[in-house]
Amino acid sequence: MTLGLGIVLQVSAPPSGAGFLGPSTGAFAVTYGRTAPTDVEASWASRGSITITRTSRGNYTIVAPEVTGQGNPQLTVLGPGAPLPLCSVIGTSNANPGTKLKVRCWSATTGKTSDAGFTLLYTSIRNPLAETHYSVLTTNKSNRSHTPTNQFRAEPGAAPLRVTRLARGAYTVIFPNESFPNNKGILFVSATRSSQRYCNLAGWFPSGSDVNARVDCYSRTGARADSLFTLTATETDIFGEASPNALSLLRNAGTYDTLTDISGNYHWSGASGTDVTRDEFQPGRSTIVGDNLLSGSGAAVFTMVSGFGFNDSWPEPPGHDATNLRCSPGRTQTDLVSGDATFEVQCFTPAGYPVNASYTLGAVLISLVI
Repeated sequence: MTLGLGIVLQVSAPPSGAGFLGPSTGAFAVTYGRTAPTDVEASWASRGSITITRTSRGNYTIVAPEVTGQGNPQLTVLGPGAPLPLCSVIGTSNANPGTKLKVRCWSATTGKTSDAGFTLLYTSIRNPLAETHYSVLTTNKSNRSHTPTNQFRAEPGAAPLRVTRLARGAYTVIFPNESFPNNKGILFVSATRSSQRYCNLAGWFPSGSDVNARVDCYSRTGARADSLFTLTATETDIFGEASPNALSLLRNAGTYDTLTDISGNYHWSGASGTDVTRDEFQPGRSTIVGDNLLSGSGAAVFTMVSGFGFNDSWPEPPGHDATNLRCSPGRTQTDLVSGDATFEVQCFTPAGYPVNASYTLGAVLISLVI
């Protein structure tokens, strides 16, 4: 039962302000700086509102006054251009009231702070809707093994998650006494702190009575490097099976598969009649089309991507690690008549060359009409 190479797509459309995560927790999301350094493309909070401020070149502060407690930030870089910039959540603190996050971005070429576009999704570390939910932020990047204190596991009394450092930049996150159902599970990983790193998934799989998730991290130049990271995992959908209009699926990336129906692979959908197709029309670039995902007259879309290794049918550059890649989502196209949503993803080598790759992708669609 291997949950290996594949694409995972998940979509949720909870109404703004409806408390879809329940009264004891919260979440917020923002897509920022795609077209200009202070461009707010979309923002949303499960309670209240959020503000985002560009404090200097490449430095940003996000405040959600009504979202409190520990949480898990996942951050995806949107560009511009290739090689892709690097962005990390470098700090999380109490905003008194609420939660404050600091994000910093760097040029992949020079290493200097640089403006960049990004999507940030922050969910409470306690996610009541996901019955099998895990959240962990590592606290030590050099010890061979440690048990992070900022973590959550849904099952009462269950053993805590452990992190083992296998080698420089290579880690295993151990989920004790866990066994995801066949071909299920959604994982995302992001590097954290101000170390100019990026991290990708190398697979998740059963190991005895446990489930192990492999994480590989790299410096901005593409060399293996130790890093702190944040990882979130759920059995099905990141907001739980109660999420309306939600979709998740697992599918291997291929080479130039044109309009391939992938509904026959594992997928879970809260939207009845949802079909999904994939179109890979040039190296490293693919689109995912989900039918009937929208409801109401509009939606804000927040898309996250974690790189997940090269496809076996596409040759790797000489001496290149399978997980050493950068993937970034383009703008999502929505059709308000059909309810379809089209997601585009472009993957690159660290130097910025297009390359076919697998990835996990999560897209949260927030209804603009209550």
